[in-house]
Amino acid sequence: MKRTIMIALLALTLAATASAAPEAPTQPAATSVSAVAAPLAPATVSIAPDAVPAPPATTSVALSPSSVKGPSLLPAGALMIPPGPMVGPIKLGYVEFQRIAQESKTALKAKNSITASGEKLKKQLTAKGKKLEALKKSLEAQAKQMNPLEQEAKGKEFQAKVKEYQESLQNAEKEMAKQEESVSRKLIEQVSKVVKEYGEQNGYTLIVSTKDLLYFDGNHPLSDVTAEVIKKLDK
Repeated sequence: MKRTIMIALLALTLAATASAAPEAPTQPAATSVSAVAAPLAPATVSIAPDAVPAPPATTSVALSPSSVKGPSLLPAGALMIPPGPMVGPIKLGYVEFQRIAQESKTALKAKNSITASGEKLKKQLTAKGKKLEALKKSLEAQAKQMNPLEQEAKGKEFQAKVKEYQESLQNAEKEMAKQEESVSRKLIEQVSKVVKEYGEQNGYTLIVSTKDLLYFDGNHPLSDVTAEVIKKLDK
């Protein structure tokens, strides 16, 4: 009777620990990491291999300046017309970040680097999850032969491993978010530099991104220079 009570208490303790795991937010185009850990209970709960969450293997890079704290392609005060007569003709252009993300070899290389990091983390976490599953099954099988002190010791050991696994899941989420922001920021800086050089070399008065272009009266030609920027970016 005492042994049955101890097993039940052990199951309840580990169930409370497992249920405390935070749910990971879902987001588009990214594999979400969820903190999942099943409790230790005799012959009642199992951890299926496909229940082990995968780390975020991000396959898209946000190039819009609003997605990170990167620079905008629109210079400060660019829409303010300076006093006095204009020197030379006005030449206006714009770029589309979405096209750059889809067509640029530089952007695709950045996406692939994030994907590779995500797959590496996924393999590591999957391996940890399988070890936890194997340990849980082993403890379930041995529970009947354990005395109360052994059950308590094994329960604490398993509880610590569950906590470590949950922390690994959370750290993976943070790491992938950090990598994506870093890659996005670097790409935006590269594009900004290329646009500036292209504009100076080709006599443009102003080049903006489609995000920055909120209004245009249509009195001057507005050229799409995205293709030229992609060529220059990928050289």
